[in-house]
Amino acid sequence: RTERAAAIVEQSITRARSTLAESRAAIDNLRAVPVNVTDVVREKVETFKQSTGVTCELELSVTENQLEMEIIDHAMNILSESLTNISRHAQASNVNVEFFIQNKTLQLEVRDNGKGFDVKQETKGHYGLVGMHERARLTGGMLNIESNHDGTCVQFIMGKSL
Repeated sequence: RTERAAAIVEQSITRARSTLAESRAAIDNLRAVPVNVTDVVREKVETFKQSTGVTCELELSVTENQLEMEIIDHAMNILSESLTNISRHAQASNVNVEFFIQNKTLQLEVRDNGKGFDVKQETKGHYGLVGMHERARLTGGMLNIESNHDGTCVQFIMGKSL
């Protein structure tokens, strides 16, 4: 049991450090000057690939960014949460991310080939999905999550095409 306890402590320390790093990054982002959206999306996908070793393909098209930074921030958080959930739960070997901004419409899709989950099941103590739905609501956007044994697809759309 000592070995198991040590493993649990080590895992807790690793998660605490990761959470602290994410919190610091979020605080830094509040102070940050406007950023290039395409660079941020590429960086999030690259960080995911490097930290998980999971293949991740990215389709990215930002023809014009006429959206408020708050909307972009919510979309980035939905992207981050989707990738975090994949790394923690999905056991996926492949991920596809599509991120488009065109004609004042933002479309984000994150699809994996993982084990899926029951989207109707309540998960007490886990607020990632709740947070994503709340972010979509705050922007007036739509969040759709579909999942089965072949994987999960998170879609967030905000703008004219709703």
